[in-house]
Amino acid sequence: MRIIALVFAFLLVVVSADAQKRRGKPKVRPERPSTEEKAPEEEQDGVRIIRSSDDGVRAQQAADRGIIDDLWFGAGLQLSFSGFNGQNALRFGISPMVGYKVTDWLSVGPRIEYQYFSQRFQASPGDILRFNFSSVGAGAFTRVQFLEQFFLHAEYQILSTESLDQRNWTIVGDQINSIRVSQNFGFVGAGMYTGGFGSLGSAFYVLYDVIEEEETSNLPLYFRFEINYNF
Repeated sequence: MRIIALVFAFLLVVVSADAQKRRGKPKVRPERPSTEEKAPEEEQDGVRIIRSSDDGVRAQQAADRGIIDDLWFGAGLQLSFSGFNGQNALRFGISPMVGYKVTDWLSVGPRIEYQYFSQRFQASPGDILRFNFSSVGAGAFTRVQFLEQFFLHAEYQILSTESLDQRNWTIVGDQINSIRVSQNFGFVGAGMYTGGFGSLGSAFYVLYDVIEEEETSNLPLYFRFEINYNF
């Protein structure tokens, strides 16, 4: 329910911001110079040059700009395979995100994440055990761009994941049962954009979890790579 509430709250903020933007920018139709109001003139080398103003056109374009024009999209992909000493592990993950440009340099939006992990290992000769689990998470982020291709990133995420119960293993057939737990993350970090083809680009950034529990064995550093569209 908290995940649904986060997404709903973001959509409500975006719609309210767009409505406020439209109220604050009334539509203005460009007018051609008339006899009462002449277009700006200047003289060079005895030749009079008349230049038409495009302020009205720009105002109209700004007024016609909708919420879709201020959205950009991103997606991260994870795929890894490892094998060592009779153990094999496969990890797959995907993490789509949507950003809303509050200004040219400030974006906010939601991010969701799904991961699947499968592991097989040999417990004894001829005895193979399997452990499969999935993780689902959602969060909200803020991104501040500076110096064209660099940015700062802050994000809060709630992740529901499965893990082994180290105190009470339960084996059914060849499958090890797991327990589901909820984790909270508070990420801060920085990254860099790189160009691509047309509206496509990519980003690489490093995050640090500032609310990582001290008693856990997890490292607080996280590396992300994503593909962006229309940023």
